[in-house]
Amino acid sequence: MLADEQLELAQNSSICDELMDFVMDRGRDHWNCNCERYSEQSPWNVDDPDRPEIPVHPNCSCEWRPHIMTDDEIMARFEKEMKEDMEAIREGGDDGTETIKSLSDEDAAGIDYSKTIEIQPASLRKGEPAIATAISIEEKIRKFHNEAAFIIDSEGNKIFDNPWGGRDSVEIDKSLLKNNTVTHNHPAGGTLSDKDVAAFAIYDAQEFRACTPSEINFSIRRSNEGIDKTIVDDYNLGMDRIRSDAGVYARENSETEEEFKMLYAKIVSEQAHNWLVKNAKDYGCIYALEDRRK
Repeated sequence: MLADEQLELAQNSSICDELMDFVMDRGRDHWNCNCERYSEQSPWNVDDPDRPEIPVHPNCSCEWRPHIMTDDEIMARFEKEMKEDMEAIREGGDDGTETIKSLSDEDAAGIDYSKTIEIQPASLRKGEPAIATAISIEEKIRKFHNEAAFIIDSEGNKIFDNPWGGRDSVEIDKSLLKNNTVTHNHPAGGTLSDKDVAAFAIYDAQEFRACTPSEINFSIRRSNEGIDKTIVDDYNLGMDRIRSDAGVYARENSETEEEFKMLYAKIVSEQAHNWLVKNAKDYGCIYALEDRRK
């Protein structure tokens, strides 16, 4: 029913302000019901306990009309959320740790990444000590059901390990990130998340890597020009929009909650990858995919 879909949009979309208008059925001369009164009480908050349920009566064709924010309002909200996220990221944990998080804990398999980027053989970089160590670790952790993270210095020494992360996140020691390489696994697949890229850029890591249960490894590293740290805010903003659009599309094209979760995860992962393919180089970063089998 349209009213249910509009209510879902108002409750879950990041471009709605949680207010809705009660819009009456058109083409009628009068109403022998409460619909007119409900319309006059607009706007309604989505969480208002007195909000009427549509249909109000048999054959009721009224609907909810969510309030869509203006571009300025959307930007203001995103900027406020990003400021709060950045403050939390910079503060990190009280114990000196930083939590990096996957895009989703749902399986993001089935994406053909080769359509948008040339996938390099992982063996091409085995001459770099840090990468040789990382690749060796990735072969051991890529099929873990929980996230595990390791920090490796430029000589290939493992200087930090945490093999006991959660399903979609793991803590690392932020004080050890500068000029070093981080590798970790994404049990559900998918590229580097906004949390990964934020930690990479803010703490001046040399490279951030994510291995998956498939043959694909994801990587972002500094170019010789260095990192433009505005990538943190811009990727966060891009991911906010991607998640919002993915939620609406997946809801409209799924019949079950399981279908919704799978489709949402696939869209988010694919669009996040596309964002990095298109934009990473503009921030002094090299985004790459590797085939671990080659």
